[in-house]
Amino acid sequence: LSLAATSSILGNSAYLYGQFNAANVVATTTNPSGFGTTSPGQVLSVGGFGHVKGDWNVAATSTLSSLIATSTLEVRGAGGSARPDFFVTSNSRIGIATATPGTALSVEGDGVIKGGFYVQSTSTVSSLIATSTLEVRGSTGGSDLIVQNDGTAGFGTSSPGNRLEVAGFGVVKGN
Repeated sequence: LSLAATSSILGNSAYLYGQFNAANVVATTTNPSGFGTTSPGQVLSVGGFGHVKGDWNVAATSTLSSLIATSTLEVRGAGGSARPDFFVTSNSRIGIATATPGTALSVEGDGVIKGGFYVQSTSTVSSLIATSTLEVRGSTGGSDLIVQNDGTAGFGTSSPGNRLEVAGFGVVKGN
């Protein structure tokens, strides 16, 4: 079926199977349209998987929301990688490079944060927990501060052998 710019399909139902080409498809609130569904509940309802070639812009009609996923939202990069690039679960957990975020935000792999990174605790017990090694690097790439899961900490060394180890000069002030 090919439609010209001024063509319209009127009636209660129109079912199209196979390939459908139309430059402009218009759906209104009084006449919702659906792809892959016989009972569209919104202006545009899509049942099953879809593919958008080109840009897909979502414009909000209010400041409350612009994209609502009722179960999970999954975003994959070009080529449809095996794992999602960005994943939001139905219980509001966000995963970057993982489809199974175990906390409010789970990131698999390395990351870069440009700007400040702040950790604020909701309790006095802990504010930053490293399950293996916590490493802070400066612009030179070396380990400026490392805290290992056994409790040892080092400045200027990547393998502290004592509770606190400083490689290089240091100053201790106070009692």
